[in-house]
Amino acid sequence: MKRIRKIALSTGMSTLGLIAGLWAFVYGPVWYVVNIPTHPAIDETRVGLIRELKTQGYVPGKTIDIDIESDGGNLISVQSLEDSQAKKTNKIHVAIGTSIAQNVQKNMAPDAYLVFSSVTDPVGSGLIKNPSKPEARVTGVSNFVAAYPQLKFFYTLYPKMKRIGFLYNPAEANSLYILHDVLSAAAKLGLEVVHGVVSDPKEVETVAKSMTEVDAFYVSNDNTVTSEWGDVVRVADERKIPAFTSDAALIKYGALAAYAVNQYEVGRVTATMVIRLLKGEQVANVPMITVSEPSRILNEEKAKQLGLTFDQETLKEVDKRWPEGWLQDLKNWVRSFF
Repeated sequence: MKRIRKIALSTGMSTLGLIAGLWAFVYGPVWYVVNIPTHPAIDETRVGLIRELKTQGYVPGKTIDIDIESDGGNLISVQSLEDSQAKKTNKIHVAIGTSIAQNVQKNMAPDAYLVFSSVTDPVGSGLIKNPSKPEARVTGVSNFVAAYPQLKFFYTLYPKMKRIGFLYNPAEANSLYILHDVLSAAAKLGLEVVHGVVSDPKEVETVAKSMTEVDAFYVSNDNTVTSEWGDVVRVADERKIPAFTSDAALIKYGALAAYAVNQYEVGRVTATMVIRLLKGEQVANVPMITVSEPSRILNEEKAKQLGLTFDQETLKEVDKRWPEGWLQDLKNWVRSFF
C-alpha cells in the first residue's frame, strides 16, 4: 500500500484565497506548517517549501496530502490546533516564524520533530541551544540579516534620513533581538531611532501616524507590523518619505528599498531539512542553517514617486532594481509551476 504523508498548513488566506480541509488516513510521518499572521514573506517561504518538496518527489495528491486551514491570526488558536489535530499524530512540525515555533515547541508530542523556518534568533528565543549539533528534536533555518549594512544602505540612498521610525511588537522575541541590533547600528551611523511600539496589527497605522518627526520608516522581521505593511506605506506616502524593509517580498508593495535574503530560498532550504528527517536522519546530524546572502534592492517606481534620483556611485550599491530586475525572477518562478 502506498504510504501517504500528511501536511497541514495553517495560514491566513488573504493571499491564497481558499480555505480547505483535506484529511486522509496517515500511514507515514506527518508534519505541520504554521504561519500566523500571514504576509508576503511568509507566503514566499511557504511557496518555496512546497515547491522544493514537489521537486524532490513529495507531490500533493500523490505522495503527500495537504491540509490548509485558516486562522484569524490568533496565536492562541495555533495552540488549539496543535492540541486537537497535530499533537497526537504529527511527527515533523514546520513552523514559519519565531512566535509560532515557540508555541509548537511547547505543545508538540515528545516523539515529534520541529523544523523552524524564517527565525531571526533561534538561540535567544530558546528554540535551539547548539545550532551545529541540534538537540531536543529541533532544528531549522534562520533568516537573520545584521542591521548595520541595512541602515548603511538605506542611508546611502536617502541621506536626509536622520530619524528612523522603527515599528515593532515587543511581544515577538525576534523583534526585541533586532531592536538591540538596530539601536547599535544606528548609533554607529549617527542616526536616531524613534520607537513605534505596537501590540496588534490593528494598531500599526495609528502608531505610524503618531510618529510625526521621523524622516523614514523601517520595518524588519516583525510579523505583526509586516502583516499590515500597507498601512506603513500609506502613512509614508502621505508624508512623502520612504519606507525601508529587510523583507524582499515587500519591495513590490511600496518599500523604497530592501536589504534582505530571498524568502523563497529560505522555504526551499527548510524543505530539504524536512526531507532529510523524513528519510530517517537524526536531528543531531541536521544542523541549523542561516540563509545569509542578502540582496540590496531598489524600487525605482517608488523613487520616482518620491522625486528621488541617484548618481552612478550610489547605484553601484544596488544589486537589483524593481521592477526591471524582478522580471526574470518572476518568469523563473512561473516556470517552476510547470
